[in-house]
Amino acid sequence: MLHCHFPTFYNCSLHTGSKFALNGFTQSFALEAIEYNVRVNGVCPGYVDTEMGRNGIRSKGEREGHSFEEQFKIESENLPSGRITNAIEVANTIAFLLSDAAENIVGENILLSGGSVMR
Repeated sequence: MLHCHFPTFYNCSLHTGSKFALNGFTQSFALEAIEYNVRVNGVCPGYVDTEMGRNGIRSKGEREGHSFEEQFKIESENLPSGRITNAIEVANTIAFLLSDAAENIVGENILLSGGSVMR
């Protein structure tokens, strides 16, 4: 399940469509690049505790009548993991995908969202 952070259905469909397009691009590019021994994968984080992520949470809170702190707590508690992803976790995921340990991971889109797709 993709979560849209926009107030209208139209904007949500554009956002969701672009995510699906990016997933397809990752797979297509992976097929083209593998013959050159290049692996292509995507990392798809949910909210990340960065300035950009905090701004998204802040905007959602304003729309829903919550303070930033209240909305951050709501978003965290709505995740099965109980917390927002941090930037180091994103970097570690990318480092893993670049390592030999991930040599047979090709054309995948790795979700890094604290389990948000299960809600």
